[in-house]
Amino acid sequence: MACPRNSRHRRVGRRWRHPQGPQGGADDHHPSCCIDAPESSQKPHGAQASQALKALVPIGSGIDLRIKTTDRYGRSIAEITRGGRNINQALVASGAAFVYWQYIQGCDRQTYSRLETEARLKGLGVWSTGGGITRPWDYRRGRRSSGSSRGGSSSGGRLTCKQIGSYARAQALLRQGHSYLDRDGDGQACEGLRG
Repeated sequence: MACPRNSRHRRVGRRWRHPQGPQGGADDHHPSCCIDAPESSQKPHGAQASQALKALVPIGSGIDLRIKTTDRYGRSIAEITRGGRNINQALVASGAAFVYWQYIQGCDRQTYSRLETEARLKGLGVWSTGGGITRPWDYRRGRRSSGSSRGGSSSGGRLTCKQIGSYARAQALLRQGHSYLDRDGDGQACEGLRG
């Protein structure tokens, strides 16, 4: 997520620049390679990842993109640097993003591995919960499948306590932003599953 999916940049010579506002740039989107950050609906970690990115790359700042490949939508997949600092690696080091092992080719595998391990051992960001939060790629897959007619929930993509099956899993889902599971607002999800 070093470049959020809806982020736009405009080309300035060999560098790219965040636009100053909605009218500020071309329609080029540059998802990052090597990493994946929580979705905005994975509260509070999605918002924290977005804030970490904004702190590292303020609006209007120049960035360099090291294009690694093109995705199936024709978008350039890039590693991002600003002032010589690798932004993708900084997000992993702070616990704002996971290493996306499925798409690590072309990146410094050892450095990414070391940074993620250090963030995990320190309990930073996405690692503040034992084992880390649900990985963004699993979260997206779950959201897509929960809305499907095959085995999905009948409540518009929302899970029911019966579908979840365990109190511990319900609490983990609540921490990831599934606030509808806490019907009485006491901070506990699916209390009937407590055994």
